[in-house]
Amino acid sequence: GGCNLETGEVSLFDGYQDTRLRLSMAEGKLLVITESNIDLSFGDVGLAVDGKDFIPADGVADEKHVLFSSNTEAILEQFIHGRSVTVYLRFWPSYPATQRHEARISLIGFTRAYKNYNACRSKMSS
Repeated sequence: GGCNLETGEVSLFDGYQDTRLRLSMAEGKLLVITESNIDLSFGDVGLAVDGKDFIPADGVADEKHVLFSSNTEAILEQFIHGRSVTVYLRFWPSYPATQRHEARISLIGFTRAYKNYNACRSKMSS
């Protein structure tokens, strides 16, 4: 019932088991969708495109998804011009705390998919 943009899935070991993750854009929010609970307590969860500046996460949605709700246009602009995005995650419950995990997601084909996403949004609003 709406427009959605998603990357392909990648697998990542979360310290306990393999979890799948992907990027998803809908309703002006960018999410990193995972199957494991996210730990934001260290302030180092976020992403970076092609080794550029780290962009911290804004929060967590439904305990398992990393939320980017501010500066999404700037992030999407980096995605359009980028080759890959590295996602930095921490998971819980884990005691003591383990290291930060990272996964790389390809951005090849993102520009075309983003154009289709915007076309869908235009069609839905008219």
